[in-house]
Amino acid sequence: MDSSTTAERARHLGWAIIARAALDHRGAVSILLAAEGPTGAAEALTRTTPGLTVRAAGDLSNAAHIGARLITPDSPEWPRQLTELDDPSVNSSAPVALWARGAGHLGPAGPRGLAVVGARACTSHGRAAPYELTAAVAAQGSVIVTGGAYGIDTAALDATLSVDGSAIVVTASGLGHTYPASNSDLFEKVTGRGVLVSEYPPFDRPTRDRFLHRNRVIAALAGSGMVVPEAGIRSGTLNAVGWANRLHRPVFALPTPTPSAPAWAGCAAIIDDGRAHLVTDVDQLLVGLGAGR
Repeated sequence: MDSSTTAERARHLGWAIIARAALDHRGAVSILLAAEGPTGAAEALTRTTPGLTVRAAGDLSNAAHIGARLITPDSPEWPRQLTELDDPSVNSSAPVALWARGAGHLGPAGPRGLAVVGARACTSHGRAAPYELTAAVAAQGSVIVTGGAYGIDTAALDATLSVDGSAIVVTASGLGHTYPASNSDLFEKVTGRGVLVSEYPPFDRPTRDRFLHRNRVIAALAGSGMVVPEAGIRSGTLNAVGWANRLHRPVFALPTPTPSAPAWAGCAAIIDDGRAHLVTDVDQLLVGLGAGR
């Protein structure tokens, strides 16, 4: 093994140590990383946390087993727009690293990233409307960013794949634990041109907090904006809208033939209070996306 290979493995292990430590102490790790750099931070964390190196090495081994890679801020693939999450006005922090799997490249998403998120229990209209819209914008080069859940997210991915478009799925679980399990085949298709992304080690399971926490990553990667076809009044989708608003991403809601439907109540609310703009067709959306860039 040559010295460059040894150095690269040491670099990856250091970042894996940092990434695992950040799961429980994100703020402290971010401060340590800023002060000491990745090498110094990894060494300090190793000294103070018994067993951390072994667990981090296991994460790298598990990632290799499922064909995943660790993307770090010093990598050409690192999405630079994630740094917006470190702005004090946003009241958050960017991921320290990301696990990724797929042929796609995160870096180019930038201004071409368009989030499509919404209700899991969507109506038939709620599923059909984003399919047509997403297929149109994906065919024109937008990278569709979503969480991969049932309902709206799944429709957006189906539409993207139908036009050979590229998608980024930000998961609330590790990439070795597919959630929802029934979308396993769909996610595999996504990896052909796109990428699955997670902050969490390969076999970590999702938690309620992680579903909400990943919304900030979806919003950050969606450089051109966010589309919400349907959302309940208390849905996690409105949390994603909040992140998009904080990051100054334009948010667009779609109309519905049944304004009184509970699945559209969240859209009505974000239109009424100015958190989102109503768009009625693909052309309007494209104009809105252009204005937001």
